[in-house]
Amino acid sequence: MHGAVQKILACEFRFTNEMHTPFNAAWLKTLALAFPQSKLFFASAKSYQSHVENVEKHHGVFTLRENRTLEIPTDNELVRSRSTDWKIFFQIYQLYREIKPDILFYNSTSPYAILFTKLFLWLGLIKCPVYVVLHGELSAHCKRPKDKKSMWYRAFHWLNHPQLNYVVLSEVIYRELLKVDPGLASESLAIEHPYLWHEHKTHTANDSDTLSIAHLGVINVYKSIESLLHLVDKTQSLPGIQYKLIGSVTPKWKEISTEEYERVITLGASRVPITTDDYYQAVANIDYSIGFGNKRYRYSTSASFLDSLSFIKPCILIENEYVAHFFSLMGNIGYLCKSVAEMQALVEQLSTNFDADLYAQQQANILKGRDVFNPQRVANVLRARIE
Repeated sequence: MHGAVQKILACEFRFTNEMHTPFNAAWLKTLALAFPQSKLFFASAKSYQSHVENVEKHHGVFTLRENRTLEIPTDNELVRSRSTDWKIFFQIYQLYREIKPDILFYNSTSPYAILFTKLFLWLGLIKCPVYVVLHGELSAHCKRPKDKKSMWYRAFHWLNHPQLNYVVLSEVIYRELLKVDPGLASESLAIEHPYLWHEHKTHTANDSDTLSIAHLGVINVYKSIESLLHLVDKTQSLPGIQYKLIGSVTPKWKEISTEEYERVITLGASRVPITTDDYYQAVANIDYSIGFGNKRYRYSTSASFLDSLSFIKPCILIENEYVAHFFSLMGNIGYLCKSVAEMQALVEQLSTNFDADLYAQQQANILKGRDVFNPQRVANVLRARIE
């Protein structure tokens, strides 16, 4: 883009609870670093601003900005009606008219938000470049990338305007997108997911007689709950192995059976969303994180993987394109397994033959390699690709 960027308006379109607050805190920092001479405005629900500030407090970071309040309903944050999205969008448009930003960012989005924005761009009512950050939306779209009845297909392929582009949160995800929807990829730029790291010291695993292995984040069918419970059944009786579930059961818990629901509660999952404070405290006290990645993570980042890196916890993961990319980039930061059976064999090995020196090397590799997600580094890439 040409000309100085004097004002930036970044909008959290969807969330009012603590969802995506680590991303927003890191993203605001990234924007401030990418455009240090610009005035930054952050528009979100009033409650959400407090949640983001709480994350910043944990990291000892505060991004200078001017907050603006959006009236956003607290229910159905993932699926809203067209009329509700219009009301949120029109508030953003009113802020656009007041602030007159040089760039407008959507930190999250919806199909209607994209379509409304494109329409206003074509009508000349919005004149600045617009960048839409994509999260799980890509997973939803790429399941049926040619389904013209899908709202995501319509959002991404109707009314396309040269001033509206997308931000994909990983180079490896961008490469996967290029395979299934090259048209959408051509309107996108790729950066790594920025993250604010915790200043936790590395700890020596097995300080006690038990290795703590934890699944992080929301529990749902997309995270292979059956595989998790199968592994627990096969290995929880091993000496020195303890499993934890740190997070809540998805609000749509009926996607899993009642028996599975009760079992994950027994393993420590919460029936309600846990606070950021409780989550951070719990993750700090584990030895390994565990994940059963699936095709979803070809197109969206894994927050639990980034949380593992933040707390310097080696990972035990089912291999997928996303995590394999970072293992290749960062070196030995844990274990990639081809199957649950291979993961079971690994846990059995850790139970009887834990290697403290290898664990320390994995932690050192995490500390060195995670700089790829550093907001300053991401900011440099973002600015170069926008300019």
